[in-house]
Amino acid sequence: MIYRVLAKSILLPILDLSRGTKVFEYRKILERTQWLKREQILHLQQARLRALLKHSYENVPYYHRLFKERGLTPSDIKTVEDLKKLPILKKTDIRRMSQQLTARNIPKREMIQSHTAGTTAQPLIFYTTREDLSWGRAAMFRAYSWAGYELGEEYALVWGLTADEVKNALFRIKNVIKRQTALLSSLDVSERSTRSFVKRLERFRPQFLRGYSSCIYMLAKYLSAKRISPPNFKAIFTTAETLLPGQRRVIEEAFRCEVYDFYGSCEVSSMASECEEHTGYHVQSENVIIEFVKHGEQVAAGETGAVLVTNLHNHAMPFIRYDIGDTGKPSDEICPCGRGLPLIKSLEGRSNEWFVTGDGSLVALKDFGGIYNLPVKMFQIIQRSYDEILIKIVKDEGYSDKDTDFIINNMTYYVFPKLKIKVEIVDSIPPAKSGKKRYLISKMPMYDWVQQ
Repeated sequence: MIYRVLAKSILLPILDLSRGTKVFEYRKILERTQWLKREQILHLQQARLRALLKHSYENVPYYHRLFKERGLTPSDIKTVEDLKKLPILKKTDIRRMSQQLTARNIPKREMIQSHTAGTTAQPLIFYTTREDLSWGRAAMFRAYSWAGYELGEEYALVWGLTADEVKNALFRIKNVIKRQTALLSSLDVSERSTRSFVKRLERFRPQFLRGYSSCIYMLAKYLSAKRISPPNFKAIFTTAETLLPGQRRVIEEAFRCEVYDFYGSCEVSSMASECEEHTGYHVQSENVIIEFVKHGEQVAAGETGAVLVTNLHNHAMPFIRYDIGDTGKPSDEICPCGRGLPLIKSLEGRSNEWFVTGDGSLVALKDFGGIYNLPVKMFQIIQRSYDEILIKIVKDEGYSDKDTDFIINNMTYYVFPKLKIKVEIVDSIPPAKSGKKRYLISKMPMYDWVQQ
């Protein structure tokens, strides 16, 4: 208790100050703005959008040229709906025009180089600022507070940590200050590492668990299979990967607490999160604009579209209408929690991880939820052609040939009535370089969610 107060009141503010960030200051602002009416939040968002557009026009070569070519000025874009006057920014554009997308009025010494995890492709290198990082982390802590988390409370972390990171002295010092009392690398999820992690959970008894959805799911399966009493977590935060309904159910049953799913990225750290009502994902609207489009048009509430992100605080390298590679469904519902932040109904996964059949029909990751009812540790589904699917299975205790038959028959009947389905039993399924798991891999030309 004493150390928690010490961390919250002294150590974490010192760490914030040493980084040159303003996380504590901005979090106080966000704690207030979340209770504004939706119209007030929209007004604040639009004001920040106008400031970003003016800055981009005056200081970013790419956007200055773009506005000139389209006969536009920043004042022509007053609302989120007006953003469609601008083209979609793709990863290929950023790689090709990195210098043109970098602001000329911000000294390089004030920029922070960052990169994406590179789960499905080459990592994307970009620049951000301490201002952007401050708002992002402040939004993250606000989201955690919706689950009852208070700064200074201990939590365990399951993340894509390399051996060098874990051994680094500075990393370990920051780890203590942040109250990360138990770590598990998603790059090394084995029975040995999981057993060691569980022992550390029993020793330190952290109040929360945060990490990759797939790894926490595997941890839940391990506890259930070994009949180990779960740690007494207040809540679990899943992030970095799509959380499937079957995974949520297994995790909540194993740990006997609620799961709060968190939507963020390397490019925009905190975008949307679940609150205590679990009616969807509240968009962190003070920091980001999220659009959902298909064929270049906004989709209606409840329809699936590609996610476009506009980061309102990164003035070093502005991402406006950035195709982040995800799909989801917007919502027009009002959350009973009383917050004015708008909702996302659901996040459907990566846009390049949908299967497409020969007739153009789409199959999403959530359509494979039946596998989670079986004794399966891990699976991966690979589409080799329009008429062939390979499902790799890592067996759990109790798995039999009947389960293989069930998978084939179930998938054939409900998901792929015209496809040949093959099940292959494997010892393990290695993660991507980032440590994330890829459940679906399609080698077929995919539906273009956005526009040509």
